[in-house]
Amino acid sequence: MNLLDGFIVIMSLVELVLAPPAFMVSASAGPAAVDLGGISALRGFRLFRVFKLAREWKSMRILLEKIVLTVFDISNFALLLFIFMYIFALMGMQVSEP
Repeated sequence: MNLLDGFIVIMSLVELVLAPPAFMVSASAGPAAVDLGGISALRGFRLFRVFKLAREWKSMRILLEKIVLTVFDISNFALLLFIFMYIFALMGMQVSEP
């Protein structure tokens, strides 16, 4: 896993050199024409470290399990809230018509 982290950090540095962010480039230099979407996507792999920690760290694994259960519990409420918002938006559109 450390090799993967090192590879991702090195590729991020390469990305910064090839296409620096807008705040690091002067306005007269113009926009960078380099497309580095594939290199930027590699930074997402750093999230896998959380799963590695969850495997080794019991209290974090329990916390992640509770978060997943909570998301499932509030999904019914979120659906009901969406339906109410949709109905009241339709009612508001009918009331505002001339």
